[in-house]
Amino acid sequence: MEMGPVLVALVLAGRNGSSISAEIATMKVTEQVDALEAMAINPVRYLVTPRVFSMLILMPLLIIVGDFVAIFTAAAIGDWFFDINFAMYFNSFQSVFVMRTDFLPSVYKGLVFGISIGLVSCWVGLHSQRGASGVGRAAINAFVYTAILVLAADYLVAVIVY
Repeated sequence: MEMGPVLVALVLAGRNGSSISAEIATMKVTEQVDALEAMAINPVRYLVTPRVFSMLILMPLLIIVGDFVAIFTAAAIGDWFFDINFAMYFNSFQSVFVMRTDFLPSVYKGLVFGISIGLVSCWVGLHSQRGASGVGRAAINAFVYTAILVLAADYLVAVIVY
């Protein structure tokens, strides 16, 4: 519940956040963002909005998948190493699992992390410096800023929910 969303967010920030930032930074270096502005197309609406919405949808779904993988992996480990059969595991799991306190906070974190990763990655890409080195620096900075923001947001959401 606590570590799963953070680990998924850090992986997504490193993989997708960096690539979003590098893609937008490359578009800025090759003056494609300036071309959008010259054609009276808002680059934020055209480039940022779809990426932020996709991260907003993707992050909670990945966290739900991660939660199910963790539950079934724990059941398999219990069966293989500790002689706890699946029926006993899931019966005891159902008796202590509460949706409101055990599952929903991780989905809330996923929503916050998704918005954070999308916005920060796009912002870093749009504010990158010119040249190839600026693209690489934007990818690195996107991950660093997003990782810090994910850890801070994890703390804040945990304080608000609990």
